[in-house]
Amino acid sequence: MILQDLARIAQTGRRNAGHSASSVFQQSYTCRTMQSWMWLAGGLILLVVELATPSGFFVMFFGLGALTVGVLTLLGVIGQPWLQWLIFTIASLIFLAVFRGRLQTRVEQPRIDVDSLVGELAVPRERIAPGDVGRVELRGTLWNARNTATESIEVGQRCHVTGVDAGLLVFVQPEPDADTRYKGIK
Repeated sequence: MILQDLARIAQTGRRNAGHSASSVFQQSYTCRTMQSWMWLAGGLILLVVELATPSGFFVMFFGLGALTVGVLTLLGVIGQPWLQWLIFTIASLIFLAVFRGRLQTRVEQPRIDVDSLVGELAVPRERIAPGDVGRVELRGTLWNARNTATESIEVGQRCHVTGVDAGLLVFVQPEPDADTRYKGIK
């Protein structure tokens, strides 16, 4: 690209004796610099948009494509606008195809299969009357639980999870042996 600029300067310098070759080069360099700064600014804006919105790692790759075109334009590797847009599109799609899946698997948190809680042992932290909601300890964390049995569940009485509601409410019933108490609860 720089060689093309120098060749154009030489030709323009011969045709326009009133204009110096350096002013033509300066105009070409200034235009290329302005284009590169626009690509770089656009790329940074797209990266900020990715951070500000929950887009699922999509906009970021177009920002990386714009940054790539900005750097290549600044270095003089590409100059024509149609080529800049073509490289932007190709680079963005390559970034998207290569890195999006990897980034999502690395960042996504594993989901707990709440249906696997059915049959687990839960220990009430408070007395739960039949049909009422109370707090139970399940797998080391406190959950809201509804007593689906016909009798009350006492504090520390072992019970089993019989179902899970979508709102993270577990349904519990006491163990058949009602005298069984969990010794860790006071």
